[in-house]
Amino acid sequence: MGVRVIGPLDAAGLDVALAPFLNAQEPTAAPYVGALVDRGWVAPTDAGTYVLTQEGVETHAKLLERIQIQRAAVTAGLTDDDYRTLLDLLQRVSANVDAFASTLR
Repeated sequence: MGVRVIGPLDAAGLDVALAPFLNAQEPTAAPYVGALVDRGWVAPTDAGTYVLTQEGVETHAKLLERIQIQRAAVTAGLTDDDYRTLLDLLQRVSANVDAFASTLR
């Protein structure tokens, strides 16, 4: 699996790219981007966008490798279709949980 590079992005572009991970309680990625800037993994540019630093690129590569190893281990024996079905089902369950949780507030 190759790495898809999408950037540099500004704050609004990051929110669009990370929309699947955002919700009403966390509508923006800004606090997380700030934490990555503080760690030295991301740097703001003069153009108002954010880019990975060299340390960020190296850290991303290490994390990606670990994720790929873990994903291979936990999905051993699943076909690509099985995996897509699994993700679809989990996304639907997650949406149902979110919808139900919103009724409890």
